[in-house]
Amino acid sequence: MIKQALQAIISLAETAGKYVAWRSQHYIDEIEDEIDRINSGDLDLAAKLRLKRLLERKSRLIKQFGIIRPAADSSD
Repeated sequence: MIKQALQAIISLAETAGKYVAWRSQHYIDEIEDEIDRINSGDLDLAAKLRLKRLLERKSRLIKQFGIIRPAADSSD
């Protein structure tokens, strides 16, 4: 009984960890998409400030979650 409970807790913790990793990766992808949208238009002062903040947020997330991103020249 205790062994089964511990296995269930471990499984739940692993699933939660995978979800957090997936969510952080997905969030970074959303930030990159917004960066691309901003870069495709005219860069007024507000757009430049927004771009700077997004790049800083992306950098913080990568450091916080230890995410390894593909090279800039990859097809991803």
